[in-house]
Parts: sequence; C-alpha cells; structure tokens
Amino acid sequence: MPRDFAVAFNHVLRNLDELSGELAQAVSLRIRETSGEIRDVATAAVHRDIHGGERISGIDVDTGRRVSVGGRSVLSVPLKDDRGRLIGVQYPREPMEITRMARWVSVRNRTVDHEYYVLRPKPDPTGFSPMRTYDDPRPAPWTDPVLVQGHGDGQYFNVLVGSGGAANRGWRVLRLDAGEYARVVGSDNVFLRAAEAARSGDALLLHCATASGPAARTVAEHLHTEVGIGLRVHGFTGKTWDSMYADESGGSSWFGVDEVRDGAGNVVAPVESYPPHG
Repeated sequence: MPRDFAVAFNHVLRNLDELSGELAQAVSLRIRETSGEIRDVATAAVHRDIHGGERISGIDVDTGRRVSVGGRSVLSVPLKDDRGRLIGVQYPREPMEITRMARWVSVRNRTVDHEYYVLRPKPDPTGFSPMRTYDDPRPAPWTDPVLVQGHGDGQYFNVLVGSGGAANRGWRVLRLDAGEYARVVGSDNVFLRAAEAARSGDALLLHCATASGPAARTVAEHLHTEVGIGLRVHGFTGKTWDSMYADESGGSSWFGVDEVRDGAGNVVAPVESYPPHG
C-alpha cells in the first residue's frame, strides 16, 4: 500500500513559507523558490507513470517485495545556497527532511564546503541519545563540492518514489543497491544541472558510511565511466550528522562523522576519495 504523504508535504511547504519570513531577504527569496520547486517536483514524481523512463529495481521497505519503477519517479530536491545557486541535490526518505536540509544548506557559513568534524559519541547522563560535540574540525580534501544528500550505508540507499497512476497515488520508500542508486543520481536532472554548475572538481556524498563498503566507489565509477562526469567523489566511513543555527547574520552549519575503529582498535580514515580514472 503506497504511503499518503500529502499532509506531510503540505506541512513542509507551510514550514518553508514560515521559514522565508525568518531569514534574511536573500535567503527568503531562495526559500520561496525552493518551496515552489518542491511543490512542482513532488507533484510530478507522485503522478508519473511508474513504468516510464529508465527502470530501476529495489525493495519496497513496507512490503519487503522487489519492485521495478521508472527512475524519474524518484523524488529529488534541489539544494540551493543563500545566493540562490544550485549546489546539490537531496533524495529525502520522508517529506519532513526537506525543511531541515533547506535551512541547513542555505545558511551563510556552511562549513562543509571546506571542513568536516570527527565526532566521538559520549553517554548522555539523562539516558537519551549519545551526545556529540562539534569540537574536532578537520580540513576537507574537497572545496565547494556538489552536495548529494540522502540515506544509505556501505551497500544500500533509501529513496522516496512516487507510486504513479491516477487511481493509486502515493509514495513508497525503496531500498536500492549501490548500482541502482548510481544510475538514479547519474540520470537525475537536478544532479546533472548542479554538476554542470559545479564550483570545483568535487562531489560529496552526505550519507552515512558510504565508504565503509562499495557504495561510494560504485557511485563514483558510474559517474566517471558511464555518465562522463569528472568530479572527484568523496564519501564518509561512519555514521554522519548535521547541525546548524540561524540568526540575523546568516547562521552557520556543520557536518560530522562518527569516529570508526577497526577490529584491532585502530582509527579508520573518516573519508575516502575517488578521483576520475586516468
């Protein structure tokens, strides 16, 4: 049974409208543009014929069954900075993530453009989730990368897919292997436009632990060999987190990765990079 996210999407759009009144004028205009674009892409994705376009195959998270759909029905959301420039793409797992990432990416001081943080979770004395402190910044091996944000691990990725068809409109979450996800990214118009307007020669996967397995390498190789995009792709080896604050000065945002150790207790490199072949 497809998920009905109509109420959630309407809530996201209301949040974006409210957010546009909270931030500076430049950001306000960008948020309004994003709100309109999200409305357009969400409407288009949920109504698309699931058999149209290049086909992808994945596991329906709700039913556990393998399904095949048109790749164009995957929801992709433009990520724009505080100046309105397209700098990446988001593949949300559920609608409420869209507001958070719209805020995070549009702050004036987006530190992930040049650094990341290594995080070491500590027990919370109140019994809630472990505490993480952004106090160990590391210079990044990238500069002003194209951002690709979503949900994954070393092997699989989750995406939100429109169910298609006038009689059965809704959404489903599909779990894709790295090869299928690479095909989605490599054929996505939002990503391709961001790559064409790239501010540098780098792309950064803002996902959990894509470099802990073949996922990041698979995406990189597909972009390099099948799509012809010469961006150096970077992925993290641990679970990732984002944080931010916004104020009248434009705010700041951070991106961090949990420190990972191997079986011998040695610290694993937090980032792996995959340059184009040759």
